[in-house]
Amino acid sequence: MNENKSKCRLCNENRELLKSHIIPKFFYNALKEKSITKKMVYSHTPNKSVQDGEKSYFLCSECEEQFSKYEKYFSEKVYEKLKNDNRVIQLSCDQKKIRYFVLSMAWRILKYSLEDDSKLHLKNHLSPKEMDYLNDVEIKWAGWLRDEDEKQMRTVQMFLIPTTEYFEDKLERRTYSNVGYDFCATGEKDNSKYAYIIIQVPYMLFVITVWGKTEKMKGYLLGKKSEITLGQLPNFIDEHLHRLHVTRFNEINAEMTDEHRADIVRRVEKSNKTINGL
Repeated sequence: MNENKSKCRLCNENRELLKSHIIPKFFYNALKEKSITKKMVYSHTPNKSVQDGEKSYFLCSECEEQFSKYEKYFSEKVYEKLKNDNRVIQLSCDQKKIRYFVLSMAWRILKYSLEDDSKLHLKNHLSPKEMDYLNDVEIKWAGWLRDEDEKQMRTVQMFLIPTTEYFEDKLERRTYSNVGYDFCATGEKDNSKYAYIIIQVPYMLFVITVWGKTEKMKGYLLGKKSEITLGQLPNFIDEHLHRLHVTRFNEINAEMTDEHRADIVRRVEKSNKTINGL
């Protein structure tokens, strides 16, 4: 069987699959717009430059088309406005469509990571019982997305957080231009009360509750406001971001070879000469 002919992850039909982005392409395009070299580096392969985000044979054409209409809506109605005024998330639009889009991203990350444990190493952090529950959540979310069941989607806490000011105030590096995702279950293994998926894209964060509930981010809760600005973040999110952007950055920096670092410098210098007409 061809690699791209298999069971669609969403509809479960055996069909020709398209190579789909796990995180939508327009977020990577926004990242490359700010990049001098127009290339990126994955945290798990710091010595390899790439021009596109993670992709996998994941969805059939029908399911890809269904997701695409919500991606297009979010890109045009929310994200393009945020790029122009990156301190405010404007939500004067159909929040049902925004909710579908956010959950579709969280589901893709969850499904992708359950199939390939090297992505988030979920088995290292969760008990077998929690892994079973996580698989149940993935199946449930897939059904809601497949059926476009907005009523059920409203039961999931989803938070949207503008991040430009946060990173300018908290960190010296321009890490708000990253694209990435992570999973976290708070508390002790096999006794976690709250778990969430966090997705970072240029200028904003998405936090999607997987199990449990938090009352600490009401100002960012999707469905409550038509405009979201940065306020105080709870400690668990602040600590998570510090771990991703300070601890992990230092680890990646140590892993990068001198040869690759010099190659990046050469490409930056070449790009600068092109920009300056030299």
